[in-house]
Amino acid sequence: MRSAPLRRMDSGSIAWVMPSLAYVKHAQSNHRGAILLFQTSLPLAREVGHVVTVALCLLGLASAIAGLNQFDRAARLLGAAETLRKEIIAFGSAADRAEYERAMAEVCGRIDEAALPAAVAEGRALTMAEAIEAAMIDF
Repeated sequence: MRSAPLRRMDSGSIAWVMPSLAYVKHAQSNHRGAILLFQTSLPLAREVGHVVTVALCLLGLASAIAGLNQFDRAARLLGAAETLRKEIIAFGSAADRAEYERAMAEVCGRIDEAALPAAVAEGRALTMAEAIEAAMIDF
C-alpha cells in the first residue's frame, strides 16, 4: 500500500505529464483525444494544488474544443484560464508563461470574435472548481 505523500507525488507527476501528451494529440488534430487527456489531468492538478497546470489544461481544452467548433464553450474556458493568470505570473516558470501566451494566442485566433467577449466574461466569473467542473463535460 502506498503512503499518502507518494500518492500525491504520483498524482502531481501524472497531472504534469498529461497536458504535454494532450498538446501532442491536439497538434495531430486529435481534439477528442486531447480533451480526454486534459480532463484526466485537471482533477489531479487541483488535488496537488498546481494552479499553473490547471490553467494550462483549461487553455488547452479551450483550444481543443475550438477545434471541434464549440466556440462558446471554448471562450468560457479561456475566460476561466485568464482568471488564473495572476497565479501563473507569480508562481509559474518562464516556460509556463510562454506556453500560456502561445495557447492564448491560438485560442483567440480560432474563436468567433463576436461571441468572444461575453463568453470570456462568463468564464472569468467561474471559480477554479467551477471551471474544472465545466471542463469535465463531455464534448
